[in-house]
Amino acid sequence: MRLQQQANGDVARIVVKDLRASFESEYAELKEKFFPVASFDADTFCPRSVWPSGGERLPISVVQANFIHGGLILTWCILHMAGDGTIFYTWTNIWAEECRRAQGLEILDPIQLPEAIWQDQEQVTKPSGHNAGKLEDHPEYSIHTFTPQGAPPKMTSLNHRGQVFYFSPESLAALKAEASPANATETTDQKWISTNDALAALLWRTVMAVQSPLETLEGDPVSFFNIAIDGRQRTDPELHPTTLGCFLEYVSVSTSIRKMLSTMNLADLATEIRKVILRADGRFTDDVVALVEQLEDVDRLIPTAFLDVPGFNCVLTSWVKNCTGWSGDHCWATISRLYESPMLVASTAVKLCFQFCRMVA
Repeated sequence: MRLQQQANGDVARIVVKDLRASFESEYAELKEKFFPVASFDADTFCPRSVWPSGGERLPISVVQANFIHGGLILTWCILHMAGDGTIFYTWTNIWAEECRRAQGLEILDPIQLPEAIWQDQEQVTKPSGHNAGKLEDHPEYSIHTFTPQGAPPKMTSLNHRGQVFYFSPESLAALKAEASPANATETTDQKWISTNDALAALLWRTVMAVQSPLETLEGDPVSFFNIAIDGRQRTDPELHPTTLGCFLEYVSVSTSIRKMLSTMNLADLATEIRKVILRADGRFTDDVVALVEQLEDVDRLIPTAFLDVPGFNCVLTSWVKNCTGWSGDHCWATISRLYESPMLVASTAVKLCFQFCRMVA
């Protein structure tokens, strides 16, 4: 992939659709139902499809404003290779400030971007030479013997659907207690797990139970579970927390699906998840860079779980720590819902549902 700078006149403009005559649901009605994903047709509300075709020129960012009765549904398609959740929130803060400036509104607390977010990129553009970058140390990645012409067929299928589930603080606390290492059936030295570990274990086991019930299994298939982590936190010295670029990296845990659904419990899975996350230390990102540097063709590197997803494998990403900067002048309005596109597998598009407010298109 090569990035090409665009002149101002060539930059993609916000697509504006007035759906008040064709979209029957009203904003208040959708809000009352917690904005069900099934209410939104991706072809109508999104400016493009999730997956590109071979040789296609891709914009980094494409936005579509959909006006419905009583409100606005704003969709944003993002090229993930240009950034991750952290960077997209930085972009959005800047965008929000420029919306205020365009309306002549006072900006009491202008955004200040530190030089470090550019300078710290240099630390990861080349391997340090201190780490070997061996594939056997990174089960989260696989290398094709050929150069694939696109994403795996299962991932590009249009049959995927999304759904939003809500976990209350009380239910998360109960889940974490159930998934505690103290309840593991297998011997472990691990004493602690995070709430995210517990939730990851629940999601992994649930997806496998639904897609591959015990009675349907042939043989003893293994499930690979890739979990997204922030590579900025896995460097030495540590990078600025908002360093520009896509630092989406993975760790991977695997187990027999038959064993997962029969003898293992949530505590066993959560403990294994915590172990692989802890192994991603300050050398991790540099070791991945060293691995990539040795490749004949970077297009042959693929997250292992992507080889069969949806299928026996599973992938988890999280934006849990990326909302901390949305406050004060940097907010556009009250956000009613934020979620991924219903056809989404990788996080390349998000839907932002805002209360109807003054905006410039």
